[in-house]
Amino acid sequence: MITGVLLLIAILIPFEKKPYISPIRKSLDVLFIGLMQALALIPGFSRSGLTISSAKIRGWPKEKAIRFSFMLAIPTIMGGSALELLKLNKDTIAKMDITSLTIGFLVSFAVGMMGINGIFIIAKRGKMKFIAIYCILAGLIAYLI
Repeated sequence: MITGVLLLIAILIPFEKKPYISPIRKSLDVLFIGLMQALALIPGFSRSGLTISSAKIRGWPKEKAIRFSFMLAIPTIMGGSALELLKLNKDTIAKMDITSLTIGFLVSFAVGMMGINGIFIIAKRGKMKFIAIYCILAGLIAYLI
């Protein structure tokens, strides 16, 4: 629900767009966006929703905010995957089917790319508020159940 509210704030309030962002300001923005991403460690928070809304609040154009949010996911996902791989023992690794892992990776990559493309289409059409409303409603339903 908090993610949805932040998205609504970022969408509905006309924050000043910055045509030029100094390197110092950009560094502060990136630090702020990274801190917001860390909130996604709390269950129920959307990493991409938090990073997109925080970039918009800092005056970034929506396309740059979305692109940066998804680029920021790459080291996060890779780091999480590396930590999970370190938990595996040698017997488990020996039993893994590389073909199934490869197919799973390719399918999840393709679906992820379609999802990112979908977000760009939604943003270009100015329909991001529906994602925010969905987050709020999904949170309310989960809370009530």
